[in-house]
Amino acid sequence: MQGDYRSSKAYIPFANRSSGDILVRGGIVLNSPADWFDRGLLAGGLGYASETYRFYGYGDPSLTRTITRFDLSSRYDSPRAALFTHDANLGLALNSIKDSTTSLTETLFGAGAGVNVLIWSFPLEGRVDFMLASLTGNSTASFPYVDARIATEKLWYGDFFVQASLHGYLAQGMLGQKFARAYPHVALGYRVMHNTVLSLSYAGRVQQNTLSGLMSLHPYISANATLRQSDIPIDAIAALETDWSPVWRSRFSARFQSVRDFPLLTEGTSGGIWTTDYRGTTKISSFKADLFAKFDANSYFTLSWEINDSKNTITQWKVPYLPDLRLNGGAWLELAPGFGLFPSVAYVGNRARDLFAAGKLKGFVCANLHAEYALFQPLSISVDFMNLTNTRYEEWSGYQAVPLTITAGLTMRW
Repeated sequence: MQGDYRSSKAYIPFANRSSGDILVRGGIVLNSPADWFDRGLLAGGLGYASETYRFYGYGDPSLTRTITRFDLSSRYDSPRAALFTHDANLGLALNSIKDSTTSLTETLFGAGAGVNVLIWSFPLEGRVDFMLASLTGNSTASFPYVDARIATEKLWYGDFFVQASLHGYLAQGMLGQKFARAYPHVALGYRVMHNTVLSLSYAGRVQQNTLSGLMSLHPYISANATLRQSDIPIDAIAALETDWSPVWRSRFSARFQSVRDFPLLTEGTSGGIWTTDYRGTTKISSFKADLFAKFDANSYFTLSWEINDSKNTITQWKVPYLPDLRLNGGAWLELAPGFGLFPSVAYVGNRARDLFAAGKLKGFVCANLHAEYALFQPLSISVDFMNLTNTRYEEWSGYQAVPLTITAGLTMRW
């Protein structure tokens, strides 16, 4: 069981916000005379969360949004020792979204089942996942989504590996959107040296877009935003991974995506509230480098660098809020028994601020520091310094980000 409550006073007018949540999870190992059922795991969870904040970058900064979420989930996993394994899951989420002018409820019902079998010593996985997203407010609409697949494990043949699957999708969205797609997923790799693997992968798919999912990425999106499912016929990645030593590892990758019905963001004439627009094909190219080092069980270092380029075929402009350059670095350093520091720094480059506007938000650097000391086994204290340099920047156009913030906490584990 876990829970928390957070409340912050305004660093600028109307920026007060509060949130809280509670989550209870549990499981039981089943006993049965049937081998396929005995020692299986049945688990479940129950959660509630609520968050309230204002649109302080909007023309009417007193506009308030409250989001409450109720989650109920269950899952069954068969005994792992069995040759024939299977699993099933069932879940329900109710998201109530209330603005000063809008009130609606998003209901997400999900169910899935999968099996793993050996056919002539060849391992295969089959799975079906179903999601029904329903919106209830001034009107009612439902959007089903199905992903059915059959897949192989990663199979090595000497220095060469292959992994493949076939996915079938059924999807429905607003504005009369209904379609079905079938896409293969294929990953190929070759060990070019004893410590280096070159891989190529393709994974066309259909991506489900829900209102709560969009709000988790962008909290100031309109509750009346259009929802359509994204068809991604091309998603290809080339990667080179190298284990330089037992400590150091690197990965370089290039990715290209072609997306139909990508949820592009625009403020329109509202200024401070975004909605979605779907038009043409959006093409995104990304180049990324990752460096990771694990010095010992309690000390590590990470560094990542990413360059993005994007264009929509209709507007000929970039994807809003996708940075041209992103850098992230961090480390966990155990300086003494029970005492650790976690410094981190991020640079987010220039971002297009709107689908139909040429202006850009400037890049920014944000540095953070987390310090933790274990007083004794179950009890520890921590201090967090967020935005150490007190940088003034906007994550979203018109919304000034949180300045230097210092928090202290006490944690007990039992």
